[in-house]
Amino acid sequence: MALQLWDDFEDEFTLFGISSNRLDEVKFIYSINKIFKVKFARIKDFDIYLDEQVFHYSLYSCALGSEQDPFYIIKNLSHPNQGKGNKDSLFPNMGSQRHILKKHKHFDYLLKIPYHLEAGELNPLPLEQAWFVSNYSQIIDLSNKEEKLFFI
Repeated sequence: MALQLWDDFEDEFTLFGISSNRLDEVKFIYSINKIFKVKFARIKDFDIYLDEQVFHYSLYSCALGSEQDPFYIIKNLSHPNQGKGNKDSLFPNMGSQRHILKKHKHFDYLLKIPYHLEAGELNPLPLEQAWFVSNYSQIIDLSNKEEKLFFI
């Protein structure tokens, strides 16, 4: 039996960037859950391998309504990497951090919706109602390489 690979497989999704300079990560997710009566829960970190380093991003998932595929909230900035520092340095364990989307580093979080929203369709989470969201917008200028990062 042969294994068939789907080269033309496309993951349909919509991505929003969210800025919230008022709350830390835990309070942000708690507030999203409370205001919108959803249950985003922390799952295993979202790991990206770049330049011989692994970057770990906080990842939360939630099934909304009758959707089979979950919605995801991903922190746009990785946790500090450990171990590549100079052992003779004053801060030997200081590691680098990286944004998932460098050209959208002004967003603190990314919301992945598991289907494509057409222009004018409403986001199922009305983020404009959240007092702690300072800015959000749909991200539509992803490269093919960036899109592949979100095959969660």
